[in-house]
Amino acid sequence: MNIPQFRVWDKSKYRMIQGDLLNISFGGNNFGVYYLEESELCLGNEEDFILMMWTGLTDQNNTRIYDGDIIEFIEFNFEHGMEVEYERKGVVSVDFGCDGVCTSFTILGEKMEIPLTFITEIASDTILVIGNTMKEKPLNV
Repeated sequence: MNIPQFRVWDKSKYRMIQGDLLNISFGGNNFGVYYLEESELCLGNEEDFILMMWTGLTDQNNTRIYDGDIIEFIEFNFEHGMEVEYERKGVVSVDFGCDGVCTSFTILGEKMEIPLTFITEIASDTILVIGNTMKEKPLNV
């Protein structure tokens, strides 16, 4: 059984917190966060942090793909007997409800959602994490 892994965006410090020093506690619909920073204990809750879940997938550089990440990949299609490459960019989202956890991908500028697992099947060797929605706002999704 895989244990879900998370990172958090610290709203006040405008940065991502992840790794072994991050601890998250869950209680009902709420969560609490605490981590060590230069020997100082930092505390907060859902008002102070944005929680992002790991999709279980990685990009071509073995970087973990999280909820809110912006990824790009090359899609190959055949048109008029020729192979055509399309560079796609979009935002990853993790949703709960469809019999568990669903991971989707919204292609920028097209308002199209497709399962992230489909993208990993057709373009696994070209997927690249290029940012996240916390640092790259606003996006045209």
